[in-house]
Amino acid sequence: MTQRFSNHLFFVILTCWVTAGHSQETPFPAQSVVKVVADQGYGSLRQGSGVVVGAGLVATNAHVTAGAISISVSSGSRTWLVLSRKDDLHRDLSILVVPGLPLSAALIATADPIVGQPITTIGFPSGQGPRISAGKITGLWAYLGAEVLQSDAITFPGSSGGGLFDANGGLLGLTTFIFASSAAIHFSVPVRWIHDLMDDPAAKAVNTSMATDLQMPGFIDTLASNPVNQPAWDAFARVWVQSAPEDPDAWFAYANSLEPFQDVARIQERISAYNRSLVLRENSPKVWNNLGASLQLLNRFKEAEAAYRQALVLNPRYGLAWLNLGALLMEIWRAGEASEALIRGLDLQPDSAEGWEHLGEVQMSLNRPSEAVRYYRTALGLSPFRAEWWADLARACDKARDEPGLKQALERLTALDATQANALAKELKRHTKR
Repeated sequence: MTQRFSNHLFFVILTCWVTAGHSQETPFPAQSVVKVVADQGYGSLRQGSGVVVGAGLVATNAHVTAGAISISVSSGSRTWLVLSRKDDLHRDLSILVVPGLPLSAALIATADPIVGQPITTIGFPSGQGPRISAGKITGLWAYLGAEVLQSDAITFPGSSGGGLFDANGGLLGLTTFIFASSAAIHFSVPVRWIHDLMDDPAAKAVNTSMATDLQMPGFIDTLASNPVNQPAWDAFARVWVQSAPEDPDAWFAYANSLEPFQDVARIQERISAYNRSLVLRENSPKVWNNLGASLQLLNRFKEAEAAYRQALVLNPRYGLAWLNLGALLMEIWRAGEASEALIRGLDLQPDSAEGWEHLGEVQMSLNRPSEAVRYYRTALGLSPFRAEWWADLARACDKARDEPGLKQALERLTALDATQANALAKELKRHTKR
């Protein structure tokens, strides 16, 4: 069992502070991009960008407008007050109603975005602009019914809510945040979400300073946990390593991006990446734990044990490392030590169904079937649809002479996998005859 990501990752929301940009002539899409200023009261202003998406309608990010007592949009020397707005904090979006706004709406892209296509971002960093940056799409992340767009176009604070356009000037999304650890990784919310919010009659303004879902810690973890996003996760990690080769978190993320691949070459590549991360920062228990899990897959048990134990030296309360160490010791037939490690891990992480199941296996190897029954039942209480675990419980009940327990286990196994239940019943019957 590995731990996926690091606690040291964060994002920079593209609002409020001054930085330089690269000015270019403003083509047609820029005429639909406006500066957005949200008055927070007491002389505090938050500045972002927005895109005209309909007659008198401007789309921007919800984190730009959060907590505002009044909002205005401007283009050139002209400024218009916002009458009302509606928000979607889950998607970090806000639609502003601007009476009398004479600007034309941006064209909507007619084709779905694809990785590698050229794009342009347009916004008002530091309130200046519009400023333009060119790049390409480097990843597409499935989330909430659409795809969050990752790009490498340079964007700056103040650009939140600005436009991400394709080569034909079609709006693909709104530039929303940058990944703080790499200047080459930027994220935009998709244009489809803008239409969803515009078409939602129940949506209303939420005058709050709360963070949106896209600002929350662990957002990339949320995206990466979806198997559909594996290609994007892989590309994200590779870009991060290439742009920040001395960042230990980049190597940790790259190693984790290889987790789904279990062939020897990929596991060895993963081990190399974890080792590179440890060269840059050796005191990370998560990396030591994950290194141990990868070494164990290659039957490098001595090295794996050393890695788990180093993780526990650094953090004696690291439940996952105790559980992994216990599973390893069980695999190399050190049952007594395995039992102790698993118990330590389960004291810290009692919701680990796999940990309880492993502890049941250890008790069976120590000829303690009654204790094994108890642990298997705990595992199944947490994960009741594992047919193989019901089979393990049935064997433990049979050895413990627990007839009611055996009957119940076989009934549950039959409901989940009748073929396996019939085979197990024959197996136990042969053992009884002996």
